[in-house]
Amino acid sequence: MARRSRHRLLLLLLRYLVVALDYHKACGFSDPKDHHVVTAIEYQEVILACKYPKKTVSSRLEWKKLGRGISFVYYQQALQGAFKDRAELIDFSIRIKNVTRNDAGKYRCEISAPSEQGQNLAEDTVTLEVLVAPAVPSCEVPSSALSGTTVELRCQDKEGNPAPEYTWFKDGIRLSGNPRLDAQSTNSSYTMNVKSGSLVRTFQALA
Repeated sequence: MARRSRHRLLLLLLRYLVVALDYHKACGFSDPKDHHVVTAIEYQEVILACKYPKKTVSSRLEWKKLGRGISFVYYQQALQGAFKDRAELIDFSIRIKNVTRNDAGKYRCEISAPSEQGQNLAEDTVTLEVLVAPAVPSCEVPSSALSGTTVELRCQDKEGNPAPEYTWFKDGIRLSGNPRLDAQSTNSSYTMNVKSGSLVRTFQALA
């Protein structure tokens, strides 16, 4: 009796699994892992592509920007918010003009369309990365230093993306990063970080 019960339970589970797989296939859900990355230069244009075979009259499209909260980009057949005046719809894709750094982030398009099996649902995600040119860095350079002391010179730019690297010059000549090779490093030594923009210099005490 126990074996028959287990056998019936196993058959029910198998039937449920088959139905679930058929439903998933019929409704056309896309793999949530299927996404791509698009890179754009600030103030130029970019196309966020939504991969879907064909647009029909009965297709319903929504574009959303994901993050801490979800905001609509395209909803009820109209572009929304900041995209209203500088974007256009091309089939299911969106062409953004004059891209800004605030546009960077993850987007998702959602499409629903009727089919013989019922409502066909699909979605696609795309990540937009915006390259931003570095600005003139703000620098902190002491006007003088005592012999035998260590001072830190620092430059920083908060706008560039990706983060810029820094090069230091002394009297118009580039520092190589190796004090032993620099003629400008007489009576002093230094360490340089091209990532953070800092230059730590130690002045030797003269007898």
